[in-house]
Amino acid sequence: MWQDIRFAFRALALGIGANSAIFGAVNALIFYPIGISEPDRIVAIRVKYDKLNLKSISVSVPDFTGVRDSKDTFAAAAISRGADFSYTAGDFPERLAGLQVSSQWFDVFKAKPILGRVFLQEEDQPNTSQVVILAYPTFLRLFGGDHSIVERTYDFA
Repeated sequence: MWQDIRFAFRALALGIGANSAIFGAVNALIFYPIGISEPDRIVAIRVKYDKLNLKSISVSVPDFTGVRDSKDTFAAAAISRGADFSYTAGDFPERLAGLQVSSQWFDVFKAKPILGRVFLQEEDQPNTSQVVILAYPTFLRLFGGDHSIVERTYDFA
């Protein structure tokens, strides 16, 4: 009988440990993503047009402008669009997956780049000079961590 009781307690302890580990992982990934302070204050806005049977589509620029300008509701707002870029200054062209974002992107996530600066509001306008902020692994891989690359012109298309 004592052997059965010990086995039951071991199984119970193993079950509690497994549940705690799974909860910790899910909690960290879903509710507290790495690198985002106060994730509970971030919302993604989608648009719904019932008459057109469109349930969840990206926000248009005019709709985004209304959201961005409603300072009573949101402290900061940004819009993004997935984009691929080609880096052509190396020995051969390289495709880089990225985002095109509006100037307040870093304000929304309360983040700042390790080097350089964030985007300026006047850079949101069409036909302005394009500014790039690289992910840290890309910075290391393409430029070897060279800090002198800031404020230089490079070929990203």
